[in-house]
Amino acid sequence: MSAAPWHPGTRVALRFVRLAREDPALGAKLRELDPEEGLEPVLELAAREGFAFGVEELRAAHLIDWGLRSARYSRVSPPKAASTVAVVNRASSSI
Repeated sequence: MSAAPWHPGTRVALRFVRLAREDPALGAKLRELDPEEGLEPVLELAAREGFAFGVEELRAAHLIDWGLRSARYSRVSPPKAASTVAVVNRASSSI
């Protein structure tokens, strides 16, 4: 069963994920963990840092975080619209 995005544990896990990305000391602690041990060491580290959530909440938070960052960094600029000033000042404009 996956945690819903609005689940309180998912929100806590999102805060932890953001802090892990922004805080060099926490990031270093996470990099020291052995990926072969699964997510339990991550949950234990999070608990020592004052965050309480489960595996499913962490997975949901990771999915949300990646989705938001993907949307942010893959934005395509909208086509440029004609400037109102340029349209008004065109020689063919009549008032």
